[in-house]
Amino acid sequence: MKLLFRLKDPSIFMKMMAVFMIVLLPLMMITWFINERGADSIQNEISRSTLNTASFYLNSLDKEVERIVQYLPNYVMDDDLMELAAIGTDMTFYERAQSILLIQKRLELMKNSSPFIREAKAYVPKINRTLLSVKYETGIDKEEYDAIQLNGPYYDEPFIHWNDRLFLTMSYPANTFKEPLYVVGVELSTGKIKEALEQITESLSGESMLLNMDGGWAIRSNEKSEMTDALNNFIKEKQQSGIKQGYEMVHFGSERYLTVFKYSEVWNSYSVTCIPESAVLGPIHTYRQWFLWACALAVALGTFFSYSLVKLMYRPLMRLINGFKRVQKLELIPVTIDRRRDEFGYLYQAFNDTVLSLKTLIEQNYEQQIRNQRSELKRLQSQINPHFLYNCFFVLCRLIKSDNKEKAYQFCLYIGEYFQFITRDDEDTIRWSWR
Repeated sequence: MKLLFRLKDPSIFMKMMAVFMIVLLPLMMITWFINERGADSIQNEISRSTLNTASFYLNSLDKEVERIVQYLPNYVMDDDLMELAAIGTDMTFYERAQSILLIQKRLELMKNSSPFIREAKAYVPKINRTLLSVKYETGIDKEEYDAIQLNGPYYDEPFIHWNDRLFLTMSYPANTFKEPLYVVGVELSTGKIKEALEQITESLSGESMLLNMDGGWAIRSNEKSEMTDALNNFIKEKQQSGIKQGYEMVHFGSERYLTVFKYSEVWNSYSVTCIPESAVLGPIHTYRQWFLWACALAVALGTFFSYSLVKLMYRPLMRLINGFKRVQKLELIPVTIDRRRDEFGYLYQAFNDTVLSLKTLIEQNYEQQIRNQRSELKRLQSQINPHFLYNCFFVLCRLIKSDNKEKAYQFCLYIGEYFQFITRDDEDTIRWSWR
């Protein structure tokens, strides 16, 4: 602070602004630091909460799929289904109808066992029928039947994605060397899965997706999403790095998103949730804008306050200082009093009274000196006796008559110096010259 007041710049305005900024800047920095720490804390809390929510719903999906996978072999080993697939064409119409009804009841039971099952089916090539839980007269969709048959071991990749539909299927017999007798399949409800994904970001205006990198399929909560390619690249990097869960703030396009991801062993897929930063830190962004506006307002108020101080104090003070400078030059000019009710009005009045007193004292002293000089002159002049003056002229005449010019010259000089001395004064000087 002492260094501040020792600056070469004598401007009080600049010093007041410097003091104001020295006081204001630490407060602004502390406020900004608290705001940023609060933003980081909120972001971490929302990230952990979103990750926990994603884990909850993903675990729910895992449990549903595990339960379906666990009970699917029981339906595959159904006696009625085996009999129908083996000798369906040799059975009477009544026997075949009874077997189909029993199988449909079991398929309906399977369908109603989970809200994530859209339909339970049994494909029986022997009778060229696809048995459903609700329909009786159905044929086999050859394209669908070829698509749902697994190309490898069941436990490597249980899911089959075809035409935006997701299936869990099991063939009997379970081998890949010959045409199976029948295939039991469960079509999962992608709508229910989307609803589960939507619930992860229900209150945060984000979007979620279930992304299977090996199968190349994805189920999105927002079908119109423009971030699919960017998320594929993001998850591909995480998969190559072996990272199975976490959260990051990632740039997608021109915006930043809180991206929460978690890997599911059951689905062999990543659950990815993207939430716009504005949704995560919406209030914080508002507070940041308010803070910037508050800083701008503080600077404006500081400038206005400093300008007001300059107008209220600096200018009147400079007027008083200029008055003192004029007094130093013996210019006894009073200042104009335009502020009678404050301290400067009192100072102006005191200065004018002082100037008036000085002026009065100077005038009185000067007049007294003049009067003293004149009285002294009169006193000296009165000492010049006319008889003495007559004698001086008489002696001068005698010297001139005697042709003693040198003595007459000296006598004149002495007489002149004498009269100059007795009548000498600082201002009333009697000049003497000899020609």
